[in-house]
Amino acid sequence: MTVCAVLRERRDAVLERWIELIRAEDGRAGASLPARGSDPFHDPVGDALRRGTASILETLLGEGGPAGAREGIDRIVRVRSVQALTAPRALSFVFLLRRALRDVAGGAGDAAEWEPLDARLDALALEAFEIYVDCRERVFEIRAREAARANAVLIRRARLAGDEPVEAAVSAAAVDEALR
Repeated sequence: MTVCAVLRERRDAVLERWIELIRAEDGRAGASLPARGSDPFHDPVGDALRRGTASILETLLGEGGPAGAREGIDRIVRVRSVQALTAPRALSFVFLLRRALRDVAGGAGDAAEWEPLDARLDALALEAFEIYVDCRERVFEIRAREAARANAVLIRRARLAGDEPVEAAVSAAAVDEALR
């Protein structure tokens, strides 16, 4: 039996192990999925993790289309890009899949059988990095625009009070123009 066949057969065990590894690394081991429920409104992070990992694994094992992996990665990375995680920790979930696959597959297959899976995992890691960078750029733009708006409010208040604004203050329009 090939490695992919073994992994398809043990798909649920791979997902369970992968999520366990992600939660252990994130320090959320105490937030068990069954205790929080499967309702996405009670545990939106857990829901994104469950749906995203399932989608990625289906694509990796050849059961889903290539768009499924991007959707799954996007679902997880969007959440992780706004959390207080470093880039390596935010993207570590992709590399933890390699460990989960090997833990569940045991000694199945030889090195040659693992090479295509490893190549697909590397491609997933690059995809995750690209999505992460895009998300972080959007977060930065949102923060910069919010700072510009707050600055513009302060300038308006100073003008209403009759004070001359400091020349170094930047208007919201100037920051918006610079970000475009």
